[in-house]
Amino acid sequence: MKKYREARAESGREVKPKSNEDYILQRLHDAFESNFASRLTTQQIVKFAQDRRKAGAGGYTVDMDISKLGTVLRHMGSLINLTLPDAVGTARPTLHHLRLIEAGNKRDRRPTPDEIEKIFAWFAEHPERQQAMPDLLRVAMQCAFRRGELFNLRWFDIDAENHLALVRDRKHPRQKIGNNEWIPLIGDSFEVIMRQPRYAFASPEAAKAAAQARLQKLNHHTAKSTMTMTGRADFAAEKTVTLKGFKKEADGDFLIESVTNTYAGRSWETQVELNAGNRGKAKVGHEKKKGRRINLVVPAPPH
Repeated sequence: MKKYREARAESGREVKPKSNEDYILQRLHDAFESNFASRLTTQQIVKFAQDRRKAGAGGYTVDMDISKLGTVLRHMGSLINLTLPDAVGTARPTLHHLRLIEAGNKRDRRPTPDEIEKIFAWFAEHPERQQAMPDLLRVAMQCAFRRGELFNLRWFDIDAENHLALVRDRKHPRQKIGNNEWIPLIGDSFEVIMRQPRYAFASPEAAKAAAQARLQKLNHHTAKSTMTMTGRADFAAEKTVTLKGFKKEADGDFLIESVTNTYAGRSWETQVELNAGNRGKAKVGHEKKKGRRINLVVPAPPH
């Protein structure tokens, strides 16, 4: 399992932490860590499946675990030049016969309105656990977003005019990378999303660490800096931009050295390289034509 993770990471396909795949690999590592791959038997695989079913896992979930085990053995055996027996293929008829694995069933039940109301009521009664969960649930139920699709949304993925959200790398049976799709925000989903606070970082700690790192880069004598924002058509090289509302140590005049615009579907992102040095081309404050100065102001957060 360890070598499989390493091979994925070195190939640019790192197993994402806390993903379903991450949990499956950890379960397989815990269960088969002491077993030699070349000696893996049907009895060992059946015992693993029996333990998973006793713990409450369904047949389809166990089948996913077994399939991942086969994937790891197949690819790692080839990669490290080992000929391994097809232990998973050999065990499958027995697993099916014992009904330890099965194909996925179509869902024939959805939460009732009463059950949904109880979920929201529970969060209302436990404000210390609430955070943004009721809003997340509301948007997920109305738009059928997967957890990762919802959590990966960025503000520049929202089409405010047409009430659409750009879901990137949407799940696809063959190729999800680059499978970006505009999804309508139905019901009150758009209003729920737009009332969320606009944080650029996942936590206050992450924001503070990033701010400290950025302040070091924004030394007004030598520093260069890069800013990324929702698309702006008025930015151009050689213009002067005045930053306001960021932080006292960072506010001031900067020279735009380069501008890069990136387009993805209907979203548009602008990346600007700034320079506040005191020498040569980077010097700001020198004579410029009227109308070439841009004021970039960070609005106060909503109360």
